[in-house]
Amino acid sequence: MEVKTKIKQFWSWFVQNQEVLKPDRINNKLIEVLNQKILSLGDLNWEIGAGTKKENMLIISPGGDIDLLPLTKAVVSSSPMLADWEFYDHKPAKDWEYQFYIEEKGVKKMIDVSDWEYVLLKFPDNTYDLLIKCNNLRAYVKDQQYDLVDIALESILGEELSLKLIKNVDIIKDFSREHLDQKSNIKHLKNHILELGNLI
Repeated sequence: MEVKTKIKQFWSWFVQNQEVLKPDRINNKLIEVLNQKILSLGDLNWEIGAGTKKENMLIISPGGDIDLLPLTKAVVSSSPMLADWEFYDHKPAKDWEYQFYIEEKGVKKMIDVSDWEYVLLKFPDNTYDLLIKCNNLRAYVKDQQYDLVDIALESILGEELSLKLIKNVDIIKDFSREHLDQKSNIKHLKNHILELGNLI
């Protein structure tokens, strides 16, 4: 079955089940059905939650794989107009307090990114390397640190900008002398990138 047909069938099913898919009504069985239907379109991630403009939101995300972004865009561009739902083809930037929670051994733990600092190194194609100092992640192994930084960057920039513009991330203990006068607080990152790329 071609992808366009699968996408059409997915949205037809979604429309029929839109009421029971709402975040306050969805059950474990429906979560599994929805997961299988989205995975049948491709190796995609998804989230359901409260919307920003409408009551509910469904995000169909490339899950950190920029090569899957055209597929999520194709899926969401075919989405129906529903009174209670908004749809996104990537995780949007958040209006947040620069804090998020992770679960460690069954315990929720807050990660506060508000005092993280960064330096942007710009390439001619308007992409960037990011040097980032996040002292409160030192208790985690390197892979976990980078996963947590990815979560923060998606929350700050939105998944699409993060995937398209940040080529490499380097977590550092301290900035070198040549970069000291370039460092900024992480809260300035999005505007900084938009200004440098003439996107605002």
